[in-house]
Amino acid sequence: MKYPENKYPLQKESYKIILEVKAQKDIVDSHYAWVLNYLGISKCPLGLIINFGGNSLVTKRLIL
Repeated sequence: MKYPENKYPLQKESYKIILEVKAQKDIVDSHYAWVLNYLGISKCPLGLIINFGGNSLVTKRLIL
């Protein structure tokens, strides 16, 4: 099924995310600070921190 082009309008900015990938034991405050700085500079509304270093995959979402 094809949707009309204007039924679900998306702006280019809605596709942008900042992705910070880590391999640390834990996510610490400085990781949050880096992503918040990236978000402020890029005017991007969404950031993800993904950490593979612990016992399991950990993800954190930051929204401006």
